[in-house]
Amino acid sequence: MSLIKSSKGNDRLLLDGFRYRRERTVWRCVKDKCKGRARSDGNTFKMYQDRVCQASDPDEIEKALFNYEIRTKAAECHASPRLIIHEARFKLSSDAAITNPQYNASQRVIQRIRRDENIPSEPKTFADIVIVLNFQITITNEKFILYDNNDDNRRLLIFASKEQLGFLNQCESWHCDGTFAVAPKMFEQMYSVHGSIRGKSLPLEIHLKKEFLENDVSRRTMKNLAALSFIPPQNVIEEFVRIKENASDVLDGK
Repeated sequence: MSLIKSSKGNDRLLLDGFRYRRERTVWRCVKDKCKGRARSDGNTFKMYQDRVCQASDPDEIEKALFNYEIRTKAAECHASPRLIIHEARFKLSSDAAITNPQYNASQRVIQRIRRDENIPSEPKTFADIVIVLNFQITITNEKFILYDNNDDNRRLLIFASKEQLGFLNQCESWHCDGTFAVAPKMFEQMYSVHGSIRGKSLPLEIHLKKEFLENDVSRRTMKNLAALSFIPPQNVIEEFVRIKENASDVLDGK
């Protein structure tokens, strides 16, 4: 059983292979001239035994869930259309995938939703990067943007939640990595710090622009941060503060 929204924002009930639309206090089959009905007792949904729908169509249910996931992710995240569509299609059965909308159709849906929902467009310059409040917090309302130097020439962003930092603090070892392939446009490198607890990887991401990589002081600062993983846990906070104090001008873009 699933409750989703239609493309027009109306409630839809997916129950036992059938689709229903809300009609006052009952749910009515979405198919024309079908007498199928369902009701809710507050906790569960049940079909009326004397008003059963026509033959169920599992592919239609999968298609409805696919479209709902596409629309929801388009409105809630900045992932590329290709990634959103790929992740949604991965959940489809082979039969449902055959009859599902083509990539271009799903891409247009995502583009239309993002235009309608007024999601910020991709910035062209560092000055265009304005992180609105709902993108600064996690789904649990924790602050996610840890640092932003707001420099229009040498932008530095650090992302981590309080919960993630707490997990990293409990890790016996940290794994640090700098990568260029997945860095956002305009940024030269994404530097990440990972900790592992019971096999779960928890990253702290840092985006760097090219000027930071060409600056000897900034490179030394990043190496010092990476070296924190090799010192006793009780000394990490003290050493981090010392590193930040010695490199404050660099981190602030001065």
